[in-house]
Amino acid sequence: MMGRTHQLIGISVTAATLLAAGIAPGSGGFAASLAVGWLASLLPDIDASEGSRADPLLRRQLGVGDNQTRLELRVARRAFRRRWGVGTAIDLLDAYVRRALAFVATGLARLLPHRGITHSLLTCLLLTGGLALLLTALPAWPTRGMPLAFLVGYVSHLAADGVTKTGVPLLLPLLRRRFHLLPRPLRITTGGGFEMGLFRLLLVVDGLFLVWLALRQARGWLAG
Repeated sequence: MMGRTHQLIGISVTAATLLAAGIAPGSGGFAASLAVGWLASLLPDIDASEGSRADPLLRRQLGVGDNQTRLELRVARRAFRRRWGVGTAIDLLDAYVRRALAFVATGLARLLPHRGITHSLLTCLLLTGGLALLLTALPAWPTRGMPLAFLVGYVSHLAADGVTKTGVPLLLPLLRRRFHLLPRPLRITTGGGFEMGLFRLLLVVDGLFLVWLALRQARGWLAG
């Protein structure tokens, strides 16, 4: 599926999971965990090269897109040459760091086949476990739901790709076989009519969810 559809699926599934886990909407923990689930729903497509059908949306969202960082580095250099100072020096350093990250991410995308190892359950579990270990050093309040949100967001991406005609290599590196979650007649085409309809439906659902959150928050303020 396309990046925009993965985003909406990831947000919807992560929000529903956090609510079921008892993490209250409107709290910092809910918002932070929802953001983690959203990013995780895009993360498997870090292997998508420029121009591929699965647009490398995550790299642009993180500010490390290839063309994006080339342009920003050029602008930062010009600004630093025109006016030396702490601010322009920091901007130039930031541009160089993000350009380096873009170089690494783009290199990985060229080396790794799309829907390869980043679309496996092993990668999902390793990254979720690594995040959980990292968060043990941080306060529990804002991070409690993050590992769960990451897992759900990542799995939502694998499941969404699993219903397409291409399938997904869930058991890499043990098996190269691509798995399908639907029988052949029901498998959907990436970017096809069914996906467009699903995208529009999820857009409405997520919009209504945001309205519900806003009304819930407003009710809390009025009651207080």
